[in-house]
Amino acid sequence: MAKKLQVGCDSPRHQHHADGMPSNFKCIGFTPVCPHCLYPSIHYYSDLVTRCSSELFLTCSNEDCGHRWVAMVTAVRTISASKMPDKDVRLVQIKGQFLSSIN
Repeated sequence: MAKKLQVGCDSPRHQHHADGMPSNFKCIGFTPVCPHCLYPSIHYYSDLVTRCSSELFLTCSNEDCGHRWVAMVTAVRTISASKMPDKDVRLVQIKGQFLSSIN
């Protein structure tokens, strides 16, 4: 049985806390799980593929499993526009809709 992941962040060492984010801001830790045993992974390296995509190199935290793999993380749409936009980055922004409400 896989370990239950704790969601949320109260760590003062994370940059968003130092940047004065609102007190109701909740950091949701992104922890991919091992596709074999469903234990949390350990992210040990990243490689920027494009401005909007990165490869994450992961290893399973379950020593009995030992699986290592690469996952892809890609920015797919904008939720809130950047105050420092880059003209070369083009992400779709859907105002007032969530993905679950789009057919």
